[in-house]
Amino acid sequence: MLWDSLACTILTKCDPHWGAYIHPEQDRSISVRETTRPQSFPDRFESQGSRTEQYVQVGNAVPPLLGRQIADAVKLAVLGQAFEEEHPHKIVNA
Repeated sequence: MLWDSLACTILTKCDPHWGAYIHPEQDRSISVRETTRPQSFPDRFESQGSRTEQYVQVGNAVPPLLGRQIADAVKLAVLGQAFEEEHPHKIVNA
């Protein structure tokens, strides 16, 4: 990981042998909390289970901001112009 670079895919295993992210300044893998931020999870998000299960939850999750864009696109496709008129500030590429 680099502070000024793009992030790669968050994996379900945070193990250096599986290509886990190494903290850019400290000699360690990144924490579960640190994997949630590039995925757009709010800091109030809490994963459950063992640490391994938590990495799996985050690695397999649809990022919330992506999920919102997908939901907006589906809504636009279903409701058509009515949604666009209600939300003129939203940018949705359907």
